Amino acid sequence: MDRRHFLAVSGLSSITAMGLTAAPAQTVYAATGKAPRAERISAGFLSMGLTSSGRVRSLVDRRSGTDHLAAGRSVPLVSVVADGRQEVPAAVKVSPRDRRVLVFTGEKVTVEVKVVDFPTHATLEVVGLTAAPGVDVQTLLWGPLPTKLDRTIGETAGVVVGDDFVVGVRPLNDKTVGGWPNEHLAYGFGPDLVWNPYGLQTGEKDEWLASNVAAKTTWGSVLRATTYDYSKVRTRQRTNGYEIPLGPLPAPEGRIVGSKIALFGSAPDLALTVLSHIATQHGQAYPTLDGQWQKAAQRTSQSHFWVHDLSTGNVTAASRFAAQAGVRNIYAISGDGPWASHGHYQFNSAFGGSDAAAARLVAAATKESTEVGVHTLSVFIDAHDPYVKAPADPRLAVGGSVRLTRPLGASDTTLYADGDRPLGPGVDGHRLRIGDEILTYGSVTKVSDSEWQVNGLARAQWGSTALACPAGTTVARLIQNGYGGALGSLPITDEIATRLATAYNDTGIRATSYDGLESAGYNGWGGYGFARLVNGVYRQLDSKEFITECSNLASNTWDAQSRASWGEIGRTDYAQLLRSNTFYRANYLPGM
Repeated sequence: MDRRHFLAVSGLSSITAMGLTAAPAQTVYAATGKAPRAERISAGFLSMGLTSSGRVRSLVDRRSGTDHLAAGRSVPLVSVVADGRQEVPAAVKVSPRDRRVLVFTGEKVTVEVKVVDFPTHATLEVVGLTAAPGVDVQTLLWGPLPTKLDRTIGETAGVVVGDDFVVGVRPLNDKTVGGWPNEHLAYGFGPDLVWNPYGLQTGEKDEWLASNVAAKTTWGSVLRATTYDYSKVRTRQRTNGYEIPLGPLPAPEGRIVGSKIALFGSAPDLALTVLSHIATQHGQAYPTLDGQWQKAAQRTSQSHFWVHDLSTGNVTAASRFAAQAGVRNIYAISGDGPWASHGHYQFNSAFGGSDAAAARLVAAATKESTEVGVHTLSVFIDAHDPYVKAPADPRLAVGGSVRLTRPLGASDTTLYADGDRPLGPGVDGHRLRIGDEILTYGSVTKVSDSEWQVNGLARAQWGSTALACPAGTTVARLIQNGYGGALGSLPITDEIATRLATAYNDTGIRATSYDGLESAGYNGWGGYGFARLVNGVYRQLDSKEFITECSNLASNTWDAQSRASWGEIGRTDYAQLLRSNTFYRANYLPGM
């Protein structure tokens, strides 16, 4: 019998499995006697078994009966970190109010998860969370689901693949971050993780690697996701341990309730179809080219014709050169792309200095049947951008902070502070913010158990004015980008997303690259920062016929992104190209 046999009727919305009896949407439970007990969740070809305490006891391929749960590694389907420690449920039962809702009860925290079964997958959504008085719930953890499947790990697509079975998890909103909190790796098989298994040109534990749903382990693989509570200020850790205070965010975005994933099992050759069904069923990004989903469109991998000096004066000639080569997109790649500065993203003189002039450039290319793409540096903010001109925007991203232990004069080149850790390694640059003054510093030396001397101050940077400050004044570490400018906090990320989408809508630009995308997570927000930028742009685009490249992927942006291409970090030889393309194939991205 061919276990892969599948019938598609009238498009993706009507996919049904032949030879399988699909449960109705509500039937995600089994009742026994007077006390209903959740036992099993159906998700496509996957049957997930649960114990009475809410632990995952099996991950069974319904076609063959094979259990793909890693031996001896059962975990709770859902747990929380409350008051700084993990709390796992002691019991799970079906809600008497809604039999689609599973109630996971722990010592101090109760989590309600609504499970809805679709033909190809199931969705799991947190619809309720209650805690005992005084208990602070900071994080919700999905899994991580430990599996034996290790033939292919689609880290950002959120799939783990064996010889004849795939298990997948997809985040269904921005705040459900694919991956695992850096602070809680001990709860997520941290010592067993194999970082960067494809040998990409990234750091061994770079920020985005922790923002992947799927991860390889020494014994198989895991699938995981998380949602943080940002109803108040939280101190988050980057992968290098540097601590950054974040939030608060308003409800509902800043709350755990609403955290939502899709779970599925399928045959390997059907996984991309299931991912397409999940995206269309649940309103995820679904970019197309010539009406075809980009993940399946051959054109997604077509080259761009890079023009370093693309301008209003040569756009017609460039378009004709591209047409001769059979290329449909010309691309402005000069160091800053076509922008006067990164941050506010106004077009420079090469593109005519305005959206209206850039639209005329695009129209000239369109006459030659050619589209226009532009390079960006994501959420980098140049040192001459209005965001940093004095007085600099108060929403620039900052790390930790210290307080002056002695007064600081306007001409002083040394200051004294009550700590050193926020000034140490962990974020780029040696840049500080004291009120409206931006300054840089050199070395930090210990004076006593409660005081540190910060030497080599360069005052009044970025056009600011040197200030005299009393003892007790806050000194914040300004997070610098890789080119010496600044990074924005989340509100600036949102503004950049809106500006970029507006620029593309107003001009007809049809491609971009999120170069330096990792910077959207370096401000402390990790995969959530990626999502606010990339998904924020996508949601505001008038045309979904839009190609995006990126320097790095995160699971929360996989749906919106077309492809990845990265080779600047080091020598990109042929062996590296092969490694990168292996990663692309594992994540259903076009080869490059």
